[in-house]
Amino acid sequence: MFMNPTSAGNIFKSRINTGKILPLIGVYDVFSALVASKYFDGVFVSGFSTAASAYGLPDVGFVNWRDQIDI
Repeated sequence: MFMNPTSAGNIFKSRINTGKILPLIGVYDVFSALVASKYFDGVFVSGFSTAASAYGLPDVGFVNWRDQIDI
């Protein structure tokens, strides 16, 4: 089931406001996000993951926001 960004954002805010721990896992592409979403309530795209998986480089400023969107 896919959620629109507004409802997903509201659900995320309500989870944060409960004060309970919200485990997040860093992902580097859509496939890994799909797999991780089966086991975690939240995922995020990390700069290190993008730099390492797409370019084979450390995250020292090579990756910008556009790169995150494109991958």
